Amino acid sequence: MLREQSIAAQRLADQQQADADKQALAAQFQSQAQQCHALYMEREAALNAQQQQLEQQLAALLSQQIQREQDIATQFLAQQQQADASKQALIEQFENQAQQYHALHAEREAALNTQQHQLEQQLAAVLSQQIQREQDIAAQLLAQQQSANEEKTELSQQHQLHTQALQQQITQQQLAQQQLNLAAAERENALSSEIQQREQHAQTLVQHQQIEQQLAQQQIEDCQAVATQLQTEIGQEQALNLQLRQSLSEVQRQLAQTHASLSWRITAPLRSLAAFVTSNGQAAPQSTAPVWTATNPIVNPILLTSIESPSMPIPEPTSPPEIASTLTQLLALHDQQFIHSAYQCVLGRPADPEGFSYYLARLRSGYAKIGLLAQLKSSAEGQAHHAQIQGLEQGNCTVSPRAKASDRLVPAPAQWWRRQYRHRTQTARY
Repeated sequence: MLREQSIAAQRLADQQQADADKQALAAQFQSQAQQCHALYMEREAALNAQQQQLEQQLAALLSQQIQREQDIATQFLAQQQQADASKQALIEQFENQAQQYHALHAEREAALNTQQHQLEQQLAAVLSQQIQREQDIAAQLLAQQQSANEEKTELSQQHQLHTQALQQQITQQQLAQQQLNLAAAERENALSSEIQQREQHAQTLVQHQQIEQQLAQQQIEDCQAVATQLQTEIGQEQALNLQLRQSLSEVQRQLAQTHASLSWRITAPLRSLAAFVTSNGQAAPQSTAPVWTATNPIVNPILLTSIESPSMPIPEPTSPPEIASTLTQLLALHDQQFIHSAYQCVLGRPADPEGFSYYLARLRSGYAKIGLLAQLKSSAEGQAHHAQIQGLEQGNCTVSPRAKASDRLVPAPAQWWRRQYRHRTQTARY
């Protein structure tokens, strides 16, 4: 009973303090709101410029990919025509030799006929394999082009969204880069296997006749030229992908610094109060946007399935993980450092590979840091460890609906202001 009275008194004092703060902030609203709006517009212009650069780079990659497809198709067609001509010349030569030596070497003729039949079968098998590989490569290139077109469409649709949409777009581009790298590796392995098969076939033909050796040597040289050209193109593509990943990392780093800055957190109540004051006394409609909860976080289901499906190996940290003593220090960490420090603070042990992969995938797919901390603390191991982290009391504070953007705890009365600001932001589409 005493605890309930103390909690009620504390809530009443917090409400009175919040009312006093709102009255004090109302006098400073005009100047600070204009400064926040100018800062937001500058940041949006910079992000738009970076977005245009990324779209130009993606268009250049698509044009290069289409040119490579055309070159590969031309080379395969020339090889097929040359193989057909060589086959016809070889058949005619075998027929002439059989007619000349038929009277004197009957046994030799039978042996040559047998060898000719075997060579024709081998050549037909090689041609069928080559056609199948061409079809596979064409299908892969078409799938890559469709995937790139889909990504371009998604980028144009998500261009006007807020900070969370930009982070989802960056994650999709990273996944697309991984798919391109995997496709390039598979294509390189297929070409290596093809070169080995052609070399073995050339060795077999050399043992029979000199003419077959020349044909096999010419085919090997053509394959090596194609492999060299493809390796050069793969190197150029990897260099372009590296530049794109660096630019995306720089954008993500700047965005994380902006959200982690003190000015962004301090001006959050001002932005909420600005949305309320500009309503001119009219009641705002209830927001229908999804609200973050510990059991129903706001995430992109497509990103979640694409990120959580593969098992992610735990990387070796380059430096010892930082162990935070307060909730603010813990929320200031990012990505892998946050997962390592969360395990040390909440569970008192290093992260295991399965748990690290699971929580890192959830963090990168859009789950809030405070939600992951609550999940770790509410587990059986977390309850048994009894970790004491200043600021992580679920009874006095609730998680903000925009916890992914701010990653902080806010008092429960401020949730209504958060909903009003979020609804007006989505309506205005800054």
